[in-house]
Amino acid sequence: MAPKVNYLEKTWININDADEVAFWAKRFHVTPKEIVAAVAHVGKPVRYVEQHLEHKLLKKS
Repeated sequence: MAPKVNYLEKTWININDADEVAFWAKRFHVTPKEIVAAVAHVGKPVRYVEQHLEHKLLKKS
């Protein structure tokens, strides 16, 4: 059995890890596709992705 990963301790998002993408999608209330698109747009740092998604949600309001 693989050890449980604490994704909250990570500073980068690995879009090649489906479990990690699913974790961040749930955390930010978006789809996995939106996580992948955000990483493609702003890069892998979690804080960049979070800021991008927050900005995107604000624009929808």
